[in-house]
Amino acid sequence: KEVYAFHNMPGYPLGAVALRKGTMNCASKGLILQFEGVSTHASTPELGRNPAQAVAKVVGALPSLTRREDHQGLVMATVVQIDVGEPAFGISAYRGALLLTLRAQYQGELDTLQDRITALARQAAEADGLTLTLEERDVFPETANHPAAVEKVEAAARALGLPVVEMPEPMRGSEDFGWYLRQAEGAMFLLGDGEDHPPLHSTDFDFPDELLETACKLFQALI
Repeated sequence: KEVYAFHNMPGYPLGAVALRKGTMNCASKGLILQFEGVSTHASTPELGRNPAQAVAKVVGALPSLTRREDHQGLVMATVVQIDVGEPAFGISAYRGALLLTLRAQYQGELDTLQDRITALARQAAEADGLTLTLEERDVFPETANHPAAVEKVEAAARALGLPVVEMPEPMRGSEDFGWYLRQAEGAMFLLGDGEDHPPLHSTDFDFPDELLETACKLFQALI
């Protein structure tokens, strides 16, 4: 069995086919770190257990854990939310949550990044007498294109006279199509919306309907 999918993409000529072998879309997941301490009056913080320093320690370590020169591919840890304490000036914070989006070109490097972050969080929680709970959200594996399938897409595109663009870097965004490519060989590719087309997820974006005919012809050629 073979599986194929496309995503329209502004920035490429209309109808151009952009593809690459190996990682097409990065792996990503949401990671929630929940720290629980002990409440106390803000005037006696030494009697409680405040998670602020533990959260800060993890956030402060993220740049050193994601240095490009230490990894084979792209590795990122993006802070999406920090929620520590509550707007009550008489109470020392005792609950804290750190929400991160982890992203990597290679699944193994994402897993290693998560292991390092959670190990650091456990150390920080233990040092400050906090409990730590972990939760994952929106888990996507890398979308890893199979070389032979990419070659088939390229051959079909050239047979139809469509311009072909080889992508030097994978898409940073993730795709659930990565789960399919773990079960069967295939490829994800892009079809250009136009070089000056408004970006995806913007209020000005409008899908170019003529791209549907191009996509149908390309899938027919693959079949």
